[in-house]
Amino acid sequence: MKHIEINCETNETEIRDLTKSQLEQQALDFAKSTIYLAEIEAEKIALASQKAALFAKLGITADEAALLLS
Repeated sequence: MKHIEINCETNETEIRDLTKSQLEQQALDFAKSTIYLAEIEAEKIALASQKAALFAKLGITADEAALLLS
């Protein structure tokens, strides 16, 4: 994989191969970001589920709840 670096002041471009450690770090960073995004999505789903359960318990719809809070 190549790394492209552009110096904005001199407009020079440098293209070089990534080292093994840089490739490993890139893969690790990608894995961490994927896990982080999955955790955020899980939190959103859990919150939506909790809201739906509360609306069902109260016997109202989301629109009716929004109306009460407006």
